[in-house]
Amino acid sequence: MSSQAAPQLSTSKLNEIKNNRRNLRAVKGNKKKATEKENEPKSDRKISTAHAVGLVSLGFGIDLALIVIYLLHFIPVAGNIVSLVFSYMFTILGGVGINLWIICLGVPILGTRRAATTIVAWTVGLIPVLKMLPGWTLYALAIVISDRYAIAQKIRPGKTAAKRSVGR
Repeated sequence: MSSQAAPQLSTSKLNEIKNNRRNLRAVKGNKKKATEKENEPKSDRKISTAHAVGLVSLGFGIDLALIVIYLLHFIPVAGNIVSLVFSYMFTILGGVGINLWIICLGVPILGTRRAATTIVAWTVGLIPVLKMLPGWTLYALAIVISDRYAIAQKIRPGKTAAKRSVGR
């Protein structure tokens, strides 16, 4: 008489099978969550709030250093020479630093508005009397605002060609 008994599984084997089933369910659940996250709209903003604060702070620091350096003009001959050399050095290094940071963030600086903003910032930084103005702070603010404004333009629906022709 050969009676075949049901195979007996040890408790460790049963626990392993249960854990595998739980893991499979968890993986399937994570895949659903991942696809839901992929379907959410992503922000096109290139400059995050932290980077914006850093850029404006860097611009403010450069402007503050330029004001202190510009005050060296009140020292007769040596102060004028040191002030002239260091002010141009800070202007060039500061402009390169801010522009390099902006380029690393992936923000194009060669657009019409941004190129004009860059040229104005460099001009303000290189003219001796205008160095006292917060040119680099304003430049960083202008870049951040233009990045946020460009995002707002993409989100806000504009007039379509049909609407424009009807409104004439």
